[in-house]
Amino acid sequence: MGELGEDYDVRQKRYLRMLDAMVKISDFLDSINVESAIFKTIKPY
Repeated sequence: MGELGEDYDVRQKRYLRMLDAMVKISDFLDSINVESAIFKTIKPY
């Protein structure tokens, strides 16, 4: 059980780092207002 617990912990930390990076990227896109341009490209209506 010890090994499984450690493996899960490592994966959880990696996942949290990934989420953090996604939030930062999303905030960055918001700040330069690229996100709305991307949405207009995807949904032209």
